[in-house]
Amino acid sequence: TKAALAKEGYSGDVRVMDAENLEFADNSFDLIVCSGVLHHMDVKSVFPEMARVLKPGGEVVAIEALGYNPAIRAYRRLTPKLRTAWEPDHIITFKELNLAKDNFGKIETRNFFLLSIIAVFFRKTFLFKPVLAVLDALDNIILRIPGLKHMSWQILVRFKEPKKG
Repeated sequence: TKAALAKEGYSGDVRVMDAENLEFADNSFDLIVCSGVLHHMDVKSVFPEMARVLKPGGEVVAIEALGYNPAIRAYRRLTPKLRTAWEPDHIITFKELNLAKDNFGKIETRNFFLLSIIAVFFRKTFLFKPVLAVLDALDNIILRIPGLKHMSWQILVRFKEPKKG
């Protein structure tokens, strides 16, 4: 909210609106940042809107859960009270990323968190930091392997070169 921004020393325009039908003018933004929201929306409607409001040369940076790891998919299905009914079937996959190609000329990805999520089991112990450091180092190697990287928990996607209408 505007009050929360002011409390932290920031100011700005705060609006609540439908992301599938943005009220902003064309070419309004240099950067759009999304964190864990795309899988709650119809990306077929959201991607064209994001491309429309981006300035030429602008980009969208999105951090999303990735939908391929069977263990994480099972966890989502076993914890329905932690999520909306829409969410489990709309976690980001290459199907959604391929849809973005209609609206963006360049899409770059980086995967995060495969083995490192095991560190959660040590979070309240003195072992947490060293275990996390080792698992992060292993992730940095493993997540470079084609195929295996798709088992990561999260993906950072940079949508660039917005295509205009």
